[in-house]
Amino acid sequence: MKINYKTLAAIMLIVASITAQSAPPPGQLLASMCFQCHGTNGQAIKFESIAGKSSREIYKELLEMSKRKKIESIMDLQARAYTPGQMLQIANYLSTLPKAPKSGDDD
Repeated sequence: MKINYKTLAAIMLIVASITAQSAPPPGQLLASMCFQCHGTNGQAIKFESIAGKSSREIYKELLEMSKRKKIESIMDLQARAYTPGQMLQIANYLSTLPKAPKSGDDD
């Protein structure tokens, strides 16, 4: 079976379109590890909620944790697993999530 260049180009455009539509936002997959402790979508029950925090603040905290000489918590180890660029992607993604409602705000 022969495929001409126009058909091949059309198939490639369709595949690219599907791939672009299914790709998660930058940082989402990296941030999924955070949800183990900080709750689904960064809205924690026992730990600090991180959803909707300032991207700059999250990035600064991750960077500080990754550079501590003495390991103070599991977060220090988690932060060390990422490059500064990945930390920035995580921070930017988490900052786009809706903040958790404050306790006592039951509707």
